[in-house]
Amino acid sequence: MISRESFKPYSMLKRERFSIPEMGGTVVIRELSAGEALEMAKNPGEPLTMLVKCILTEDGTPMFMAGDERLIGDSLPIATVNRLIEVVTRLSGLDGNAEKN
Repeated sequence: MISRESFKPYSMLKRERFSIPEMGGTVVIRELSAGEALEMAKNPGEPLTMLVKCILTEDGTPMFMAGDERLIGDSLPIATVNRLIEVVTRLSGLDGNAEKN
């Protein structure tokens, strides 16, 4: 039986390893939660905020915190940021190609 305790934040979200050769390593990218996706739809001009939420360390903990958008934007080339955004968008089903179960 499903209970309230079954709803653990972010536990059911898809994840994928992502290589950043420019930095010599990988991060984990997760899809947006439903709440985050709805919020992003209201404020679509904030792609770096999406990355702050969805870039994780190898153990699954968030790498960044609110307010780190500038850190990402100032440290990565736009091509890398675009690749990261593409992964989040694809995992979240926001690219028009929702994954079939």
